[in-house]
Amino acid sequence: MYYFNSFVIFTRELENYRNHNSLRKDARNLAQASSLRMSKKRTFDCSLTSDELLTLLQILYTEMLALNDIVGSIIMRTNRGEDIVNVGVIVREKLRQRILVENTKLPELRIRNMEKRLLEQMNDIFSHFSVSSKNILFMYDVLKEELDQSLLVVDCASRQKTEDARNMILNNLSDIREAFDSRLLCSNLTINEQLKIDIVLRIRRRAVDILEYHLNKDSRANNN
Repeated sequence: MYYFNSFVIFTRELENYRNHNSLRKDARNLAQASSLRMSKKRTFDCSLTSDELLTLLQILYTEMLALNDIVGSIIMRTNRGEDIVNVGVIVREKLRQRILVENTKLPELRIRNMEKRLLEQMNDIFSHFSVSSKNILFMYDVLKEELDQSLLVVDCASRQKTEDARNMILNNLSDIREAFDSRLLCSNLTINEQLKIDIVLRIRRRAVDILEYHLNKDSRANNN
């Protein structure tokens, strides 16, 4: 019952994302950057407008709710004593249903990328822990922190006025890692090093994917 109540509480927390714009800006600008680059789509100010940023956050919100749906489905199957098979099918169906419910407009490529990230998250659960409601909900808490950190990276990168500043935020894995470590520490969550590395890389990949979607859309609009 405790884990079920925790699950219900987080469902309510997710609903509050839409009504409370509580973005926190705790990403710092360090000097380390990889070779990953995003194409510049604007010749002067690269920062997004408030409306553009809200559109991107809606995409993240959809991914959060899809994770919620997937974990809920898996927990119910686990509690019924069912074997968890065809995880990919569960992920695909729950994601597509959530996209329809939220009326999230995304091209097929971005939907497939989101599906891949969600499937990776489920594989993280099953490859590092035995299948139980307790273990699933523990990893659920970790994955919530991953998505929250992704939101902060998208928010911070989208506010940069130049391509170089934006790419520095996206490529600064040491900064993303430090911020994610702090989130885990504050939430009293401990995971192994390899899982932590995989999550940090996925945070960046998610942020780049969402921002590239906007920049490519902006480019097509300017060419029409």
